[in-house]
Amino acid sequence: FSKRLAKRDFNKPTDPIALYDTLDRASDKGELRKVQVEVLEAWHNERRVERDVILKLHTGQGKTLIGLLMLQSKINEGVGPAVYLCPNNYLIDQTCSQARQFGVKYCVADPDIPADFTDSKAILITSVQKMFNGRTKLGIGLQSTKVGSLVMDDCHACIDSIRESFTVRFSKDDPIYRQLLNLFSSSLESQGAGTFADIQNGESNA
Repeated sequence: FSKRLAKRDFNKPTDPIALYDTLDRASDKGELRKVQVEVLEAWHNERRVERDVILKLHTGQGKTLIGLLMLQSKINEGVGPAVYLCPNNYLIDQTCSQARQFGVKYCVADPDIPADFTDSKAILITSVQKMFNGRTKLGIGLQSTKVGSLVMDDCHACIDSIRESFTVRFSKDDPIYRQLLNLFSSSLESQGAGTFADIQNGESNA
């Protein structure tokens, strides 16, 4: 065991720009673009300890690679496991393709959560629907899998999917609708008496 431990590499770079130079990427993938370097430098030097960071860039400026490098940097730092969430299967395929081309180690949750993810050896690329649902494979509560860092691609679409996963809809003609309305009537009225009156009157846009 001591021989094995002695051979472990403790010098994995956490600077995402230095990390990029260590990747076994495709021959047609050159240096990082100027905008990618600027974003990664700002994140690494000023924001990597912040809990929530929003990155906005124009289409085609390399947000996916930036997200993958940030996650790999956090894994190298010891903050893992890492998840890259996408709003749909098309973006999952696109992200996996980018990870392959740039030599970033990744895995997918198909059908189960891979050991490479839980052991922080690869970034899990999956859909927001697989993570946020009542029967998520990542577990719930005390049975949940620890996630150290997470990137949410196209967060507006992801938030819509999360909201949809935890929304239950009933027709106003359904008896359950009336029971729920009665149950929450005082809370709804305190939030807005006018809107609550519209709900009671069956206004569809209330």
